[in-house]
Amino acid sequence: MPTQVNNDISEAASCKRLANRCGPESSGEDARGYYEGGDALRGGTILLVDDDSVVREVVSEMLVSLGYDVETASSGLDALIIYEDRAAEISLVVIDMFMPDMGGEKVFTQLKKIDPDVSVLVASGCCIDSLMTGMMDMGCRGFLQKPFHLTELEEKIKLAMRPVRKGGPKSCAGAGC
Repeated sequence: MPTQVNNDISEAASCKRLANRCGPESSGEDARGYYEGGDALRGGTILLVDDDSVVREVVSEMLVSLGYDVETASSGLDALIIYEDRAAEISLVVIDMFMPDMGGEKVFTQLKKIDPDVSVLVASGCCIDSLMTGMMDMGCRGFLQKPFHLTELEEKIKLAMRPVRKGGPKSCAGAGC
């Protein structure tokens, strides 16, 4: 039994590191998501992709309370169709990592084919450090550990939507995340 507890603690620590990997300390911005000029990033349309209808409803309400317009998709395929039709209007895509038809990693890869500059934030209740490392290296803008509070959601969205520095790598290692 102690091995299981130690494994759980180790996994929790790994998730915490992953959730903070593209936090303010790696980017130079403060925790509120402010950057030069001091204006908070607000507004725009967020595409929320989650197969759980309750999660979609609750997170949609959270996003609206933060001042965003929300488009929802219940599957990866629906998300790709919506994004292909409305890419110019969508500021950020929030993807659940594990969905029945098409997982978050595949949705992310397909979104990058449609729009190499797409901003994506991955949300998951499971620690997926190994999957996320590759996605972050491909330009994923952040990870949000479920369950999350409104303030955590707001912080991660602001960080994910901030401008990408030109000329730098897209991975967190170079602070281009």
